[in-house]
Amino acid sequence: MVCTASGLEALDLLARGEYSVGVVDQDLRHLSGTELIRRARWRGVRTPLVLIAADATRALALRARQVGAQDLLEKPLLVPQCEALVRDFVRTRRLREEH
Repeated sequence: MVCTASGLEALDLLARGEYSVGVVDQDLRHLSGTELIRRARWRGVRTPLVLIAADATRALALRARQVGAQDLLEKPLLVPQCEALVRDFVRTRRLREEH
């Protein structure tokens, strides 16, 4: 697991590494979460990215999908919700690698 509060640093980490899933906050320093996801997709990052936001509106959900997010979740996130999310993406990745 890697954590950062900076959108620019997160973009660099995503571009250099392989991750099972990325959980991206909409309210990051230097870049919004949607802008981070847009730039990551433009750079060819294939990691599944889930956007989280305190105010998960329909407009934000649409924007998140348009830029390449797999999902939008509203904060606060519960620990079981986060665990299930990560577990599902890890399982999906393993299945893809096996086939």
